[in-house]
Amino acid sequence: MKRNHFITFIGILAFLVACKSVEMPGISKSPTHTHRYNQVVWHDLITPDIQEAKDFYGSIFGWTFEDFKIGGKNYVMISHHNEYIGGMIEMPSSESSIWIASISMDNIDEQAEKVVKNGGKILLKPITIPGRGRQVILEGNQGEKFSLINSSQGDASLKTTTPNGNWLWMELWANDTSKAHNFYNKAFYTNIEQTTSDGRPYWIFKSKGKKAGGMIQNPLTNVGSQWIPYIQMDNPSNIIDKIAANKGYVILKPEPSIRKGSVGIFQDPKGAIICLQSWNNN
Repeated sequence: MKRNHFITFIGILAFLVACKSVEMPGISKSPTHTHRYNQVVWHDLITPDIQEAKDFYGSIFGWTFEDFKIGGKNYVMISHHNEYIGGMIEMPSSESSIWIASISMDNIDEQAEKVVKNGGKILLKPITIPGRGRQVILEGNQGEKFSLINSSQGDASLKTTTPNGNWLWMELWANDTSKAHNFYNKAFYTNIEQTTSDGRPYWIFKSKGKKAGGMIQNPLTNVGSQWIPYIQMDNPSNIIDKIAANKGYVILKPEPSIRKGSVGIFQDPKGAIICLQSWNNN
């Protein structure tokens, strides 16, 4: 799996370098000229089969798609409730898929150097992509991938209530939570508070007083540390029941003993992990 993800990210680098000479769609349908710095504002799915991904996520969440050809590769903009919420990049050489989150940041180049100084890696040096902004792809000290972005048109506004089918939260599943705590605290000056969830340790990442993400001990033994996206869904059980019928794989059905039955976890047909949570009703 590690070798496959290495090949995948080599492909991403080639894609983004090609984007330097092509106009990319912005991450907001209408320019906002405001930024939600230190918050996750975008998600890209890296997948070997973009049509299969569109069929799956369209059926599960009702997402709609716009197709683009960029640098000779297929790229898709994902819309929900008439707003852009993410993208898909097709990498046929990859055997599995993965979601990569982008964090809004005003000092991309400086922040990338801090990541390196604290044990992370720069996978793609900061580049300016016409229409999109300045972006860098990084790796944390346990191999987890993420991106920083400074959007040229601004970030989408944060809603007071998250609609069903929209992004809700990001959570780091860390093999070593102590190492992760040390890395993000020093590299991003993040305040990390420890609490409990279902009797187990849970960490909340905060930046300037605002919640930016969470962290748990990696519950899976067959995957490395990675950032996992959450999607709001009032009744996760209804969606989980559709996963297998659409070629996905259910990792966890909602159970009363886990976050009061508000969470379900699944993989898409090519292995990308997503959590569903009913948050608006909590």
